[in-house]
Amino acid sequence: MLDPLRGYYDHLNAAKNFTALKQRSRGLRETFSGNMTDERFATEVHALHDEYNNLIRFVPPTTEKAFEKARERIRRGVHRPDK
Repeated sequence: MLDPLRGYYDHLNAAKNFTALKQRSRGLRETFSGNMTDERFATEVHALHDEYNNLIRFVPPTTEKAFEKARERIRRGVHRPDK
């Protein structure tokens, strides 16, 4: 069965997964790391690294057109990267 929106939803879900991973990473660093030993923090960072590696295996590739569109949005200041 053909699904013309499949690519859209595949990319949308990938973006949501990357955003969730970014938020968990930020929370680990800014909120939870102060209450952890260095060893525990290293274990948590390693788990996030593994999750990232698993995620990139399954996300659809970015097309050149989509890449250029995103690049232009960044140049215009529509998207500002996190600091």
